Amino acid sequence: MSAYPYCNGPLLNLPQSYMYTPYLGLGFIFDWHKSRSSYLTQCPSPVYLELPSNPLHLNVPDTSQHSTEDILVQLCLDLRTEAKMSKHVVYWLPRILKKFEVSKRLYQFYGIEAPHRIVSESSYDKLELYLLLAESLIRAWAIKPISQYINGLLKLVDTLLSQKSQLNRNQSSHLGWLIIAEQMILDTVLKQSNLKKDNAHSIVRLKCDSHSFLDFTQSLTNNSNESPVVDGTYDGKIVLEKSKKILLLCGHTTRSIAYVQALCSANIIPCQIIVYGTSKSKFTSTRTHSNVSIQNMFTPNLELDILQSLDNHGLKYTSTEEQELSAPALLALIREADPDLIIYSGYGGQLVPASILSEFPVLHIHSGWLPDYRGSTTLYYQILDENCCAASAILLDEQIDTGVIVARKRYPIPEKGIDVDHLYDSTIRADLLVETLKQWLDPFKQWNITTQTEDSLPFFIIHPLLKHLALLKIDQEMIDL
Repeated sequence: MSAYPYCNGPLLNLPQSYMYTPYLGLGFIFDWHKSRSSYLTQCPSPVYLELPSNPLHLNVPDTSQHSTEDILVQLCLDLRTEAKMSKHVVYWLPRILKKFEVSKRLYQFYGIEAPHRIVSESSYDKLELYLLLAESLIRAWAIKPISQYINGLLKLVDTLLSQKSQLNRNQSSHLGWLIIAEQMILDTVLKQSNLKKDNAHSIVRLKCDSHSFLDFTQSLTNNSNESPVVDGTYDGKIVLEKSKKILLLCGHTTRSIAYVQALCSANIIPCQIIVYGTSKSKFTSTRTHSNVSIQNMFTPNLELDILQSLDNHGLKYTSTEEQELSAPALLALIREADPDLIIYSGYGGQLVPASILSEFPVLHIHSGWLPDYRGSTTLYYQILDENCCAASAILLDEQIDTGVIVARKRYPIPEKGIDVDHLYDSTIRADLLVETLKQWLDPFKQWNITTQTEDSLPFFIIHPLLKHLALLKIDQEMIDL
């Protein structure tokens, strides 16, 4: 079994979650590279699949469902021949990528109407679909180098390697082509992040018999990969009714611990605190997460759990084991408190239901600069892309990270060795929460409101390789593959 564990097992039947993957240091990068290189020594000469010039069903579309293969064939055809995104690519690539990221599967058919739900009787075991999406992401990255494409590509190659015994000769060759391109893209990321020197052992120089691949890699190396311009302007202001009736709605999380301790340190005491769900085992980390001060910010003591933190500060609270926010008993507690503002600190992936949002304004602190970094684990993406971190305060709506922005703040990347998932993430969120509440509570100040209108591709849970690269960048370690 490979020391790199993320391409082992039947990943189509038991998809990889990639959630809170442990940090294993520089050796993990070498294990990943060894795993990929091992396949290249066994596979036929790397070359991508031949495709029909006119996908049949795209000319005469089925009025009841979309064929995923037809969509992906057209994506590849467009991206092989165009130096820009076609209308077909602009529409379908983010949608198909999102569907894979959510389920780690590609179904053969999706509904004709947006949001194109899975056709119930369709299967997800046609490996050509995963090959075609991976190639599409590689070629799209050459036009628009964004982290979401790399993240999806890494997960697709993991999935394909887990199914390598099921690949025919042509598919095996295509996977070899994908791995060489994947390695070249990561080589580019390493150099841009100052994690790698240009040397004779560069993985860019891996041999390949396909002239078309060599032509393609030339387009990659010529890509300027300019950083996006961040618009920091506001489009208007509103004055909110000032009140001190704040409800802290929190789960048993490290973020909740940081919020309680930071609010008490700032002398901002919620009128009501509801702790919901059940206590979980204490988190563990291979990086520094205690007895440390972070960049002149209030740094929480994560050795205490949420209830100990509340008790230590003499705060009254209501505790319920209800896990679902839509539970009638929990909703009754919130209505009884009748807050003017709810501070939300729930569990990862949990959405606040309309039954709460329709009655109360809910403040959430997102780790990432919105709207550019919507979605999950965006701190790591932003460290790689922009060499900084950020947090954004929003009033939640029913979508993910799309509510109006009331405050944003950039932060330096963490210091060497610091735990990012729990300590640093919680610290910057708590820091912005305190600043945002101070402004809201001040009768002479008002929130600046930015309405989000950009329809951007969200970030999904980061692949362990990209997470390791971000942490190695923090630790200023060089990688010589």
